[in-house]
Amino acid sequence: MLARMDVDALLNLSRRLHAARDLDAVMAEVAVAIREATRYRRAWMAVRTADGERFRVVGDRAGGDPAVSARLEAMEVSKDPYLQRCVSATAPFVIDDLRRDPDANQDHVEALGPRTVILVPMVRLAERVGAFVVGTYGDAEGVMPPTPGEYAFIIQVASLVSVVVGRIHAEEQRAALERQVGRSQRLEALGRLAGGISHDFNNLLVTIMGNAELALDLLEGHPAEELVVDVKAAADRAAALTRQLLAFSRGQPLDRRPLDVAEVIGGTARFIRRLLPTTIALEVVPPAEPSVVLADRGQLEQVLVNLAVNARDAMPSGGRLTFETRRVVLDADFVATHPWGRVGDFVVVSAIDTGRGVPPELRERIFEPFFSSKPASRGTGLGLAVVDTVARQHNGFVRVRSGDESGSAFDLYLPRAPEPGRA
Repeated sequence: MLARMDVDALLNLSRRLHAARDLDAVMAEVAVAIREATRYRRAWMAVRTADGERFRVVGDRAGGDPAVSARLEAMEVSKDPYLQRCVSATAPFVIDDLRRDPDANQDHVEALGPRTVILVPMVRLAERVGAFVVGTYGDAEGVMPPTPGEYAFIIQVASLVSVVVGRIHAEEQRAALERQVGRSQRLEALGRLAGGISHDFNNLLVTIMGNAELALDLLEGHPAEELVVDVKAAADRAAALTRQLLAFSRGQPLDRRPLDVAEVIGGTARFIRRLLPTTIALEVVPPAEPSVVLADRGQLEQVLVNLAVNARDAMPSGGRLTFETRRVVLDADFVATHPWGRVGDFVVVSAIDTGRGVPPELRERIFEPFFSSKPASRGTGLGLAVVDTVARQHNGFVRVRSGDESGSAFDLYLPRAPEPGRA
């Protein structure tokens, strides 16, 4: 049972949390309440990242050391039994000394210094929003199991935090939806404009390229021949840009047929190798099972080339580009924790590079048309926009996984074609 003093502390905390608008503000208020009502000095919460593979830590977990924070957030949930236990727990639990816990990675425990852990799942309206944790670090704080009063107080604080975090998440989702609707409207307008310009420009290019071909025949050996060669080369580059614009604007009709993705990648790889410098190795990993989709071959090849060019530009000093293909089935449970997903049977094509990675501030913008982090002379800002557009045209989607300076993986999800004889 909570003491009257603890009840007052909870009421005061509830009022202060009502004004919080982000997770950092929430944990700043919570840390004060925990310090005033218990012997513990640290409180934090772990929230899964959008890809579900890692988690974001908010609050004071080890004195605010950036190196510790970076190491914590680099851990992969799927590869750590202790982290899996933390993010999937359905009831509170206490670990008196993490050095004696069989699930804990003792290398991490030694490096980071955690001792006692009190974890409470954060749930709001049956939705898991994360885990609230109070604990100790290092020999100075030592092993400190909670008293019954402290344990009850921490559980009540976690309940308050769950409500506030759920509210903040709902506000963020609403804002994201509003941005998505605005982006869709802008893309539709841009697509119509780009499509109209591309068709007109393409008609002009046909004339330019045709006349350039005739002029080359007439000027063979003439001093002006080299000038016409430059004109034709520029027209060829303009034609390639027009094809990108048409793909982005959906101005080209799709010719969807059953395609073995592995076969398409194998055929396109010969061309991709010519695009890559000798300092970049190309590897193609075949799938373990059939990978057939209903797709337009030309559009799929364009996507593969765009991903290869993007990877090439991310590895100016060389590296490795790997294309992997696999089948995945996304169910409702997966989509519940990965909002970007969609229920279904998919073939996933991953383009994985060892380049410089995509900074967090750019990940939400890299698929925007005409957005590029490259110099104006090197990028049109259409390469990844075309990848995203083609994925949507085929009822799929594309995701990026990346860490700073640790490479990137672009995952293209395409619905798997039904097997012959099945609806």
